[in-house]
Amino acid sequence: MEEEGSWTGVDKLEHFVVCLGIFLIVCQFGIFAPASLRNSRPKRLLAAFAVTIFAGILKEILDWTQWFWYGDPSVKDFAWDVFGGLAGFGVESMLHRMQWEPITRSIAQEWIGRCTNLDVHHHAID
Repeated sequence: MEEEGSWTGVDKLEHFVVCLGIFLIVCQFGIFAPASLRNSRPKRLLAAFAVTIFAGILKEILDWTQWFWYGDPSVKDFAWDVFGGLAGFGVESMLHRMQWEPITRSIAQEWIGRCTNLDVHHHAID
């Protein structure tokens, strides 16, 4: 059982993984951003980190206000949010150096293109 106020535990891992995911998603799906942001890797990284930190702050504010759920705000939770964002920098840098970023971006662009250009036909069910 996790000790109250611990630096480790499932909750901290969840904060880390969710913020790592937010960072990578925002960074890869920057294709929705204006060209000045989309074509600048440093700006994309900064925007991804800002969104990640904003999500962590918002989660702790919601814990504090207990608006949607009953939680306790925690500096340690927020620290793990920041660690997740920083890990996102590392993962994205590794992908960039390995030249995987263009591949993942092209996959993301193709997927979004397919989703937005769907020709949906409504058929009556017999």
